[in-house]
Amino acid sequence: MLPANSWVRSFGFWILIGLTAWFAHFSLSGNFLFYEDDYAKVVDAMARNFDESVYNFYCHCRDWPQGRPLGFALIAPFSCIGVKIAGLQGVYITGFLMLLANAALFFLLMRRFAGENAAVFGTLAFCLFPAVTVKAWATHFMGNEPAIFFMLAAFLLYLSRHRRWSYLLIFLATITYESTLLPFAAAPLLDLKSEERLARRLLRHWAALAVLLAVYCLIRMNLGEPRMTRQLASMGLGQISYKALTAMLIGPWTILKSFALPPLPNSGVFSMSGVVSMAVIFLCSLGALVWRTERRDQPFAIPWNKIVPAFVLLALSYPMAFFPPHWPPVALATTASRVHFAATAGGSMAVGIILAYLFELAAHKGKTAVFVVFASCYFALLGGYHLSVQKDYAKSARLQKEFWTQVLALCPDMGEDAVIFAEQPLWDHPGLMSVHSWATRLVLEKLVRFPKEWENPPRLYCMDQWVKDHVFQEPDKIVWREIIYDEVYRPHILEPENVIVLGRREDGRMMRRFGVYRLGPHNKVLLDLKPIGPPSLHMHSKGPAWEYVIGKKLTSNSSFAQEIWEGDRYNHLK
Repeated sequence: MLPANSWVRSFGFWILIGLTAWFAHFSLSGNFLFYEDDYAKVVDAMARNFDESVYNFYCHCRDWPQGRPLGFALIAPFSCIGVKIAGLQGVYITGFLMLLANAALFFLLMRRFAGENAAVFGTLAFCLFPAVTVKAWATHFMGNEPAIFFMLAAFLLYLSRHRRWSYLLIFLATITYESTLLPFAAAPLLDLKSEERLARRLLRHWAALAVLLAVYCLIRMNLGEPRMTRQLASMGLGQISYKALTAMLIGPWTILKSFALPPLPNSGVFSMSGVVSMAVIFLCSLGALVWRTERRDQPFAIPWNKIVPAFVLLALSYPMAFFPPHWPPVALATTASRVHFAATAGGSMAVGIILAYLFELAAHKGKTAVFVVFASCYFALLGGYHLSVQKDYAKSARLQKEFWTQVLALCPDMGEDAVIFAEQPLWDHPGLMSVHSWATRLVLEKLVRFPKEWENPPRLYCMDQWVKDHVFQEPDKIVWREIIYDEVYRPHILEPENVIVLGRREDGRMMRRFGVYRLGPHNKVLLDLKPIGPPSLHMHSKGPAWEYVIGKKLTSNSSFAQEIWEGDRYNHLK
């Protein structure tokens, strides 16, 4: 499809890959904001200078959080670089460049293993991988996508003369995102040109990986990392083995379904204008790439020697998906779709090989034009789906801005130890990217720079029945046991002068509740809510997320209360 001497076609192909990656994942990034973990990892990283970013990088490499020191450490420098380029939009530009770099490595790997045609179709499938909807999530592409880069580079080195260096790179991939280690066990299967016996290569390769895995697990256990101590001990070897083996079957089946049944225009999550425009792009581009394809007379056999290794690589992407909530690996939307992250390479490789076979079969029968139309519509469907995902990102950003602007307007008297509960109708959002998450409690600290001496700065929590049922009346106080990831995070003493509850009026506007509020099991705990006090927000300066979430230009660092809390906003609370 891409002759070696056709630099024009090669250049056109990479333009197509760049346009595909940008339109599918980042074309609406000007309307994106922060999502979930971004408030804990990205916001502060964007506000750090170079020295602080270096120190943050060192601290993560020293502490090994979640066994992914490099994954956490890379967020700071990438955020710093991105914000220097163009603020938050610059951060998303770095995400696009990462995706493009990974696509380039994947193309090189596919071309070496399966040939030019499979590389072309596989790289398009790689950019439009439908099972993962977090490609444009800042925490993901800065903390996780580098693992794919290291893994693909390790495959390329293994297939070259520098095989020993591949183990260093796969170790870097492991400490970035651990599920990228086991797919590398299939590396000898991709070396079709080696004259050495396959069994010997596999045994030697697996022994090296076993040593790497043992070292990695020992480090995590010595550091007391919870998932390597409490969770593994609670699950037991039998349960772990069962879930790991079943994940190797469920995961690939889920990937195949996501590719075989792309979203249709009536699915409710589809961008029809996007699919039409992308179909035109693919039709013109693929038509130009296959122009003058010669009809071949020889019969074509199914390339099992390429398909089988690809599916082995795909299956090996899932044995580590036994930790809850990743098992079973069936999620195809929201941040839970990260469970398929390591399968991006194996899944795209299998699809690329299958499409290349269909292309060659069509060329053999003189039906190249029919295949081009089919492939263009197929990739356009995948691209239209990702455009819809982007629209959900933008919707989430808009709702976040509306929510937090109203919170600041309704609670200008929040002070130290303030606990703000938002009733469930305020944060329900069934989209692919949620408006609120566990990190919602951190957002106020990112919007406003509260005094450093405050031990308990104001925090907002999404209140559902689960939260209500963990409020208890003790003899001399009311206590709320905050629970994160099914563990008690810390107890809060709910004082009447510190608790604010936000609800929604019948007309949909947010309101602040006053008087007595019922909490606890069966609503038996009675709590007096905080009355209106004098505004205090004007005493503090804006935080690092203020510019992006609230978006108002401040006249000074200490007088923003007048800009968000003006007119009759205060009067209607009295």
